[in-house]
Amino acid sequence: MARPRELLGLRRFHMRAMHHDVPLQTITNKRDMKMDETTKPAMHPATKEMLENFDYDHLPPALQAVSKPFHDLAHDVASKYSGAELTAGLRKLLESKDCVVRAARPKKA
Repeated sequence: MARPRELLGLRRFHMRAMHHDVPLQTITNKRDMKMDETTKPAMHPATKEMLENFDYDHLPPALQAVSKPFHDLAHDVASKYSGAELTAGLRKLLESKDCVVRAARPKKA
């Protein structure tokens, strides 16, 4: 019989899996969950929404070149990590991108 601590750990794992849209019936044990491209949990909806703020197609070409590295970094990080710290990091990266894009805007005469 499993010890209460093991059950608690498995419950936390299942709750986390549910948070990332992974069906519970596909996970029977922590060791069964291998993180590769085919079994990677879906991206959280809040993360997807945050990534939309890094789009740069609406900007003039000169500002697109400034914004694109932030877009690429945000998508790279979001594809590798998840959780509250990711959201905080993306928010701060978005603030940085906004500041740099504003700094690169052509100055009015």
